[in-house]
Amino acid sequence: MKVAGNDAQTTIRTMALSRKARAFWPVAQTVLLADCTSKVVAVRELTPAHVPHPVLGDCLRFALTYNSAAAMSLSLGPFSQPILGVARDIALVGRGPLPFPRTLFPNCAGRR
Repeated sequence: MKVAGNDAQTTIRTMALSRKARAFWPVAQTVLLADCTSKVVAVRELTPAHVPHPVLGDCLRFALTYNSAAAMSLSLGPFSQPILGVARDIALVGRGPLPFPRTLFPNCAGRR
């Protein structure tokens, strides 16, 4: 890799981001795969729904249930998801733009 002058700082920062990405993405994919797999197994093994299935005798039982509400079982009727979506959008617009990470991009044209 060829590095000259101030580009060395930029290259080092880019490599640091790459290391973070190399750690993050495999973990994120593993968590997603485990989540999807556990849901498929639960539906297959715990049918019919709402019937307790013993795992450790009477000490531990699993029952399959479905969350018909929106986030965190917060129910606003049949319009839960659209209402929460609008609330999310209002919060994002009200938050305003995120600050530009100048430490990550020191050679950017917007630098002061």
